[in-house]
Amino acid sequence: MIEEAEKILTLVAERAQLAEGIEGVRSILLIMYRFPSLKNKILSQKTGIAIPTLAAVRNELVKAGIIEKRNFLGEKGREWVKSKLNLNFDYDPVPDNFDSTIKELPKEFAYLNKIKEFLKNRPIPEYALDQSHADFSTVIKKTLYLVKKGDIEGRKIIFLGDDDIISISIGLTGLAKEITIVDIDDRILDFLSQSAE
Repeated sequence: MIEEAEKILTLVAERAQLAEGIEGVRSILLIMYRFPSLKNKILSQKTGIAIPTLAAVRNELVKAGIIEKRNFLGEKGREWVKSKLNLNFDYDPVPDNFDSTIKELPKEFAYLNKIKEFLKNRPIPEYALDQSHADFSTVIKKTLYLVKKGDIEGRKIIFLGDDDIISISIGLTGLAKEITIVDIDDRILDFLSQSAE
């Protein structure tokens, strides 16, 4: 997120007394960007933010010139959100709910099948470090969940331990601005560094 946008969203959150802060405002804008013209009730359900607080945030967003009306982002607002929040998807990129297994990836994310090769070659788990390997379905579900929630697009992401190699799967999406991994196991760090090249 651009520094100017952070300042504006922080100010909006403070003025609306939004406990979720800047992330709550970003969440509201993300949902409005992906689902134009939502009523407050549905937007509240999608963001988990109470309707009165949501209305206060929308009013502050109108005052800041980001949205045109309380329930409409508008062309100027859509462009602002896309460029300042670095969003790629102006629609729900993963429209279906997740079931217990993923047998086939959505066509748009078929490139994530490449992760199978990385999964085969990762270091064996070090149980003393509480490591265990996630299977393909779990890695993909975690990645798609983060895509669906808007938690990858234009973000700097840090992983504290990544023996599941979710960072590679997220890297394959090309959506994150930056990915950092911190791990106590040098084997994991070496593998991830080599894989990223």
